[in-house]
Amino acid sequence: MRWNPLVIGILASLGLGLLFSTVPVLAVPCAIDDVPAATLLLPYFEIDLENPGGQTTLFSVANAAAESHLAIVTLWTDLGVPSLSFHLYLTGYDVVTVNLRDVLAEGIIPQTGSDLVPAGDYSLANETFPGCADFLPLGNLPQIFRDHVRNFHTGDPSPIFGNQCGGLRRGDGIARGYVTIDVARRCAALLPNQEGFFGADGVLGFDNVLWGEYFQIDPSEDFAHGETLVRIEAVPDRFAADDLTFYRRIAGDTSDAREPLPAVWMTRFMVGGAFNGGTKVIAWRGGDREPEPFDCGNFGARMLEEGQMAEFDEDETGYEMDFQYFCAPIFADPDPFLMAANSVEAGGPSMPLVFDFGWLYLNLAAPGRAPGVEIDPFAQAWVGTISEASGRFSVGYRGTPLGDACSREVPILRRPEVP
Repeated sequence: MRWNPLVIGILASLGLGLLFSTVPVLAVPCAIDDVPAATLLLPYFEIDLENPGGQTTLFSVANAAAESHLAIVTLWTDLGVPSLSFHLYLTGYDVVTVNLRDVLAEGIIPQTGSDLVPAGDYSLANETFPGCADFLPLGNLPQIFRDHVRNFHTGDPSPIFGNQCGGLRRGDGIARGYVTIDVARRCAALLPNQEGFFGADGVLGFDNVLWGEYFQIDPSEDFAHGETLVRIEAVPDRFAADDLTFYRRIAGDTSDAREPLPAVWMTRFMVGGAFNGGTKVIAWRGGDREPEPFDCGNFGARMLEEGQMAEFDEDETGYEMDFQYFCAPIFADPDPFLMAANSVEAGGPSMPLVFDFGWLYLNLAAPGRAPGVEIDPFAQAWVGTISEASGRFSVGYRGTPLGDACSREVPILRRPEVP
């Protein structure tokens, strides 16, 4: 059995019958809509690695077409460094569910394949993809790679990357990060930050056929939350050389042809009343740093610029929030949204609020109020919230974007001038 330190191949099963052999075009380019896409984003995950009955995150990936498709799943740390990729082979109308606890705690990769499960009644015959003979299927992660993934997502040194780090160390045994799932044209031992992932002969494909959901579950706290995976469509020939695309920072150009996400969002918060468990704000940000491992004591250099943030109550009273960036040897309580994947307690230590009920304006394009700090024209983000009633119920939903990233316009919040 051959192993690559970064890419593990898998095939996927389960046949679902629909009556279409092709996928109709329903998408609106540069809008966030729930249609089949070429890239899916799970914006934030947490796994309690020290408690088998604690919180975990699951996600499902489905194929909307009768033809089989190949996808590549990439795990990223909370500071935006890729740790591991593995392949999913999706038969026509297939669905695959991945429990990230299995991957991060046990090194278990779903062992499925086209040779194990035949195509469904309404699916076309299973196809093969170039380069996949060495990757589909492979066994579970050997111990050194389990240690690497676990350490990378908890902020500890990786035994594979020369004892460098990939995430923020908090010392709580919880793995954090985000996930991307991309349509692929072939199998290869590549992460998105490696040469050959993008480009004319790259791994990345362009078929808008993927859809899915994710679930955050914590049995010990009687908590569960679900949401659709963020759909990012490929729109070939849509983007000019100076445009923003989802992977532009990593690819170095617009060859990924993925629509970008907007950087400015609005979302509600509720702290008290029926939601006595408060509100968590989930924010994914497209980083402006190179997604490479770093010296473990140098995590402060991986932090992103602060954006413009304001809170409003339900009577239109508004306050702009001004946080001071603080970096200490023990970085237990960072300012909000300085990482690629963030979960922040509204009204908590890193996001104090004046009001208990209202909404937030979050401009994560780093406009900055300091002289010389300009708006980041390539910034992008996704924002959602989870409001909880302790031990009883929870509700989560996506925020509302202001504009779209394709226009490259960033609406700045300003007080109107009084004559």
